[in-house]
Amino acid sequence: MSRPHFHSEKPYSVGDIRVGHSHAHQLVEAETGRQGRDFLGFTIKDLGRQSGELTRLSVGDWLAIRGPFGTAFPQMNAGERLVLVSGGIGSTPMHMAAREARHRLGDDVRIEAIMGFRNAEESHYVSRMESICDSLRITTDDGSLGTQGFPTALLPELLGNYHDGRTVLLTCGPEPMMLPVLQMAVDSAIKCYAAMERYLPCSMAVCGLCMVGDRLICKDGPVMDGDWLLQQDDFGSSHGHWAAVG
Repeated sequence: MSRPHFHSEKPYSVGDIRVGHSHAHQLVEAETGRQGRDFLGFTIKDLGRQSGELTRLSVGDWLAIRGPFGTAFPQMNAGERLVLVSGGIGSTPMHMAAREARHRLGDDVRIEAIMGFRNAEESHYVSRMESICDSLRITTDDGSLGTQGFPTALLPELLGNYHDGRTVLLTCGPEPMMLPVLQMAVDSAIKCYAAMERYLPCSMAVCGLCMVGDRLICKDGPVMDGDWLLQQDDFGSSHGHWAAVG
């Protein structure tokens, strides 16, 4: 990479990967190495033909990569509290946000997270988050790891502990999960942001197919203000996912 640390300072970055001659654009989260490390990592879940091809690549195979696209999570300030809520493969941007805040602020930021998965087998980034967060709660749909249920069941207790105006909530996951998460945060007067997960056909603000309200995820997102999202009629439903979030 000619500029391996181009977006390494962003708490959340996304990129577009193409394999061979495919025109199907797959948006995935990317993380770069810290200073002195030439590293670019993507987390991918095998959900279909294109993502399946990505998981079967070998050393020496060629990829077409573009990015970073859109917005990143806001940076935390010393003395603030960061609450992270993820569902499924949405745990990757939460890990990136936690890692950035801890690396930059050390013990001057409190990080609390809730990670939800379908089952223990699909869980990931748990050990990394345990080493970063001051508090970590895990939920699974079937109860095979942590508490049985959804992250939304544990969130009210977490949000109810603080009303000092210095808490920020970040979330990523299925929109039906993020909608109540954001609503709880807004009801508690907590600033909140969501990393949107949708298919981006062009990733260049041309096709208009990634629109939420009057904004484009590829240009105005993927990180969007939670209070604004709650006012959009087309937010909160299930949408087909791309190669991977997570």
